[in-house]
Amino acid sequence: MGPTNIETNVPHVTITRKSHILSVPTEVAFLFFDRLEKKDLASLRLTCHQLNQFTVERLFKRLVIRPTQNLAGLNNIRDETAQYVQSIELFPARPSDLYKPVDESNYQSADDLKTPSFPNLRTLHLHGHNLQMRRVAVKLLQEHNSVKDLSLNFKQRYFTPKHCEEELQGVRRLETLSIRLGRTQETWARLPHLESLWDTKSIAPAWDMITANSDTLKVLNLEFPSEIVGVFGQAEPSHSPDTSALFPTTPGKWKKQLQLRELKLQHLENFGQVYEQTKFFNPETLQSLSLIDCPESDGALLALAESMTNLKSLQIRHSLRDPQKLRSLLKRLPALENLHIALPYQQNFDYKWLATQKHSVKYLWVEALDSRDKDNDNFEDWANLEELAFMKFHQASGRRSGVLCLDPGKPEDDPLVASPKGCPKKF
Repeated sequence: MGPTNIETNVPHVTITRKSHILSVPTEVAFLFFDRLEKKDLASLRLTCHQLNQFTVERLFKRLVIRPTQNLAGLNNIRDETAQYVQSIELFPARPSDLYKPVDESNYQSADDLKTPSFPNLRTLHLHGHNLQMRRVAVKLLQEHNSVKDLSLNFKQRYFTPKHCEEELQGVRRLETLSIRLGRTQETWARLPHLESLWDTKSIAPAWDMITANSDTLKVLNLEFPSEIVGVFGQAEPSHSPDTSALFPTTPGKWKKQLQLRELKLQHLENFGQVYEQTKFFNPETLQSLSLIDCPESDGALLALAESMTNLKSLQIRHSLRDPQKLRSLLKRLPALENLHIALPYQQNFDYKWLATQKHSVKYLWVEALDSRDKDNDNFEDWANLEELAFMKFHQASGRRSGVLCLDPGKPEDDPLVASPKGCPKKF
């Protein structure tokens, strides 16, 4: 590229010089811009018209909005800028707002709310529940049929999906849906007003939205965390023994199997029983499966293994009753590229159980007791392995002490998990 003319504020003065950024190929410049922080992109945008064109798309591709009195952060966006917005995330004003009661009487219809038009909007994430943010989310969903990726975070003390039933009914054509449900249960006599808010009726709108989008849904992420209130009123994580009861098993509810590409389930009890009763997804279309804290999923995984012919990525975290079933499971599964195994520190683990996948796995993460001193596989013959990480435990306490990586240049407690192909595959 030849010299670039840069116009100044001084009349009749033009400085001509070569811009090193604009002289490189466009593809290389884009790689550079993609690695810049937003503050740097904003500075570059102000330098010249050409750099503005290069940076504006990256600067406004993702919007993060918190509620203000007049929603100035959203309404001040001009139409020529709004065309670049692809993702909008709505947050409460403060983290403490997540635990404030929702006064439905203060909710106003979104019909009179004015928002810019985002012709390329595809992703909408609603974190928590704030009446003002809820109005914005409803308005955006009503006016933008292009939204394909929706995330709803309902992990709050005083909120359940029934508060959004009307809004959720009209959502269609989703390809990716993430729902995080939550509840609080009373554990201290001095907090009698904090009771369990979960029941099958209260979260029915979430299931209705899933089944209404069964023809288009490709990625589904469901999380069922629960919280207990401690002695000082703070919320603490807890396992929920009744989450499987929240899954609708009424005959005819799942008329169509979900043709999912990715499925992630967290804190779902009795996954095998749920699938046996519902058959809510087609295992043949799955390419990625994650089960996190879904206890006793051994039988269901073994039964589904031979049907998951397209599976490439598997994550199993604290979801096996008998860890030795892992060997049989990996034998039945097709060749995997990504494998993440996590076992409680009380369970023994043998790395040889993974040997049936050693010719295909590229990325391996293991969280288990370190038993490599028992003449286990040292991974030298894992031809395709590019990244390998171990979460090391203290055997006495079970506490994690850090990540062991293949890269010998990293200390053992370095949290980074990275090992380029070609590093010595031996500790």
